[in-house]
Amino acid sequence: IKTQMQLQQEASALFAGKDRFRSPFHCAAATVRERGVLGLYRGGLSWAIFGGPRSAVRFGTFETLTAASQRRGMHQRLGTPTAD
Repeated sequence: IKTQMQLQQEASALFAGKDRFRSPFHCAAATVRERGVLGLYRGGLSWAIFGGPRSAVRFGTFETLTAASQRRGMHQRLGTPTAD
């Protein structure tokens, strides 16, 4: 829905036409009416394919750097990290 609303704004800036959607709720209703409930998830597969490896790299990097800093005693010099 967010992407459809953003694309609508970009298109209206270029073509000065009437907006297709009046609100996010109107956008969701029109999408379900035209494409069904699965239309709300259009483009979700590409996000999942990109997001999974990205999260794995971030987590792996964090764990590797944390372990390396603990082996070198950096946590004693810099203080114990706190994460809530």
